[in-house]
Amino acid sequence: MASLDHPPQPKASSSGAWRSRVNVRVLQAISFSDPIGGAEKSVIMMREALVLQGHDVCVVSARGEGTNSDFTFPPISHQATSPRSIVRRTWNQAAGRCVREAVRQFKPDVVHFHTLGQLSPAAIRAIGTTPAVMTVHGPEPFLKELLVWYFAPECFRGGEIDRKTLTVPGRVKFVYYSNVQRPLYRRLIERHVQMLIAPSRYIENVVRREGLRVPVRHLPNGIALPKVEPTNRESRRVLFVGRLEQVKGVHILLEAVARILSTGNPVALDIVGDGPARQNLTQQTHALGIAHAVTFHGWLHGQALIDRYRESRVVAIPSICPENFPTVCIEALATGRPVVCSATGGSPELVQDGVTGWVVPVGNVSALSAALEEALQSNAERMAKATRASVEELNVERFVNGLLEIYLDSMK
Repeated sequence: MASLDHPPQPKASSSGAWRSRVNVRVLQAISFSDPIGGAEKSVIMMREALVLQGHDVCVVSARGEGTNSDFTFPPISHQATSPRSIVRRTWNQAAGRCVREAVRQFKPDVVHFHTLGQLSPAAIRAIGTTPAVMTVHGPEPFLKELLVWYFAPECFRGGEIDRKTLTVPGRVKFVYYSNVQRPLYRRLIERHVQMLIAPSRYIENVVRREGLRVPVRHLPNGIALPKVEPTNRESRRVLFVGRLEQVKGVHILLEAVARILSTGNPVALDIVGDGPARQNLTQQTHALGIAHAVTFHGWLHGQALIDRYRESRVVAIPSICPENFPTVCIEALATGRPVVCSATGGSPELVQDGVTGWVVPVGNVSALSAALEEALQSNAERMAKATRASVEELNVERFVNGLLEIYLDSMK
């Protein structure tokens, strides 16, 4: 059975198209390397696929639970507000030293940066003259257009994430990031990075509007496509997979489930993931009177996660933030499950409304509940074929071959 975290690896093509003739030494740098978020899963997949091709890969990240890195440095607490912690977020000397040492020992041909929050600009400078590329996975400190989505909910009033609702500390933080961190990041990215990689057209357009003097290339993420799971026609289960934080819109999903139950129609919600909003979400299920219909599973991996996909009828991605190119969306479609997603970010690039799922207005409980109900009553077999077909080209072979082209171009 395929595993969504460590799926069966693609086999080298006898024609030689899959196995590159050039050995490349790649240093992957990311804030954390535990297999939870889409960026982290992508790095794990890249490493396995590149090594299979005969390349050498090394990973550097902050230390954390489940860390899968060769070089690590102490993490920065995002809750800390001391002057020292603010300085570390601006310029994390420990991250810089760690990356410099990784470059010295591993001697990479190219450095591939991912999420930067723990790395800070110090890590970019630390690579010296080594060629580098950077995947923009979502909100980063150097993207002013998406900067508010980089902040914690405590930075806003009334739970609405908008520049106009920033608290006084939030406004101070916004000014600080805009006028200190952002220029520092931009200067070092323009000096050290040869190519920016955009998984979605949405993020590509955002990056281009930022005006960075670095080429941008669109390369959709890929995964080792799992086995299509047969759908139980009687299933009334909705699945959410992701980090439990306000921007993921799980609180809206709970209201939509409550609305379905209020009509007398049965529905069950499986929530896979964990995060700072879990306690509030648990309390919300009791306040809505739907605790009996909602199961919090925590993080699941491998077969346990596949079992949740198998039991589900539809996967919900109700984000209020602009998702880039969500891995869970690709996983869901690949396993034959339609997706109900918010009309923001790159998700609508993956979901064809009415064919492979439904695209609903952001934060609209009525539209979300109606789409979920339609999904639960849909022709499961027909949609399963359409969903799988829609992501066939997002296979790991295509993705890694495209990645290698970018690496080789950056090394010229």
